Amino acid sequence: MAQPKPYPDVYLFAAETLGVDLSRCLVVEDSVAGLTAARSAEMKTIAFVGASHIPSGYAQVLHEVGITRIMRHMDELPALVEAGVRGDFGDVLS
Repeated sequence: MAQPKPYPDVYLFAAETLGVDLSRCLVVEDSVAGLTAARSAEMKTIAFVGASHIPSGYAQVLHEVGITRIMRHMDELPALVEAGVRGDFGDVLS
């Protein structure tokens, strides 16, 4: 039985269903549980902190727990995806 986030089950299932290697996956998440789950699945992550329910200072909290790619506006997403496709993320998960 699949376990909920922060377990990676949902992301592992998605990659398996789509036939995509885990190293080629990029997850956009706004929760620590979701980011933890994606990182546990060894997927690259981008944290989204621009939603109305995200508290002030959340980006700093994420940065302090090791999240390095933090997006404040969705218009930043295309450039981040392109960087990931080019391989600019290297082995860094987030």
